Amino acid sequence: MSAPKERPILFSAPMVRAILDGRKTQTRRIINRVNGIGLITEFQRSDTPGYDWSMCDKRIHWHELTNAELLERCLYGKPGDRLWVRESFWSDNETCDHEYCSGCDFGSLMSLGSEYAQIQFVATSVCCMPPKLAGNESYTPCDGNHSHGNWWLSPPKGWDGERYYRGKGNWIFTPTRYFTKHPSIHMPRWASRITLENVSVRVELLQDISEEDAVFEGLKALTKDDGITIKYGIPDRDGYPGNDDHGWHWRDWNTSPRLAYKRLWESINEKGSWDLNPWVWVVEFKKIER
Repeated sequence: MSAPKERPILFSAPMVRAILDGRKTQTRRIINRVNGIGLITEFQRSDTPGYDWSMCDKRIHWHELTNAELLERCLYGKPGDRLWVRESFWSDNETCDHEYCSGCDFGSLMSLGSEYAQIQFVATSVCCMPPKLAGNESYTPCDGNHSHGNWWLSPPKGWDGERYYRGKGNWIFTPTRYFTKHPSIHMPRWASRITLENVSVRVELLQDISEEDAVFEGLKALTKDDGITIKYGIPDRDGYPGNDDHGWHWRDWNTSPRLAYKRLWESINEKGSWDLNPWVWVVEFKKIER
């Protein structure tokens, strides 16, 4: 039996937390690419006998596919395939060679693996904000620990690279320990901590989502009156309503899961995108426990 295929998939920090909490088991993605065809500019039901779907590629060529053929070409695989999650992260790069470090492209250390670049995940790490200067030749990351470095006088704005700037630059602290924040698209496979198994794939219009499926998209249900009123939304890092992190204030939670999901969708895909009602891949998955 051949090994299941693996594909990357991007999730925002709140959705990563929802997966880790067991709240999220579905994701909807706009059908804008199809394997074997490429970028899709138009997608619709087919009126050609024997076919279910019609789509136009960027070369303005039309393609007709049956439902089975379309699902075989899904970017997120088919049931049994695996999806490894890409999420935003900090890389913590340490070295004792300060002079070497000051001229190094720390992002490139990611290709060398965990021995050279330690990972802190934005979704769950205490290092959720940029590290701060302590002012005493030590660097204070968000976890409160100090690491040493050096102050150096940087050139002033507009320096031509030749004239001596005689102390008119800006003092900048260069730590021995570096933190580099990376967007999810830059996460290498070795750094991923979550692997999902594709359980099912289907195609539907975005607004056809049911109340039950809206909850499976990662919403949390909470009540403040002993169950009389239940509202759905995205919690803060502590699991409760609030917008200190990426959560929603309690007033933005909704008694309708579909309306709460509408807010979630537009927070990811921009305001007004719900009303466009695009065709989407609906991918159901389960988290693989390591």
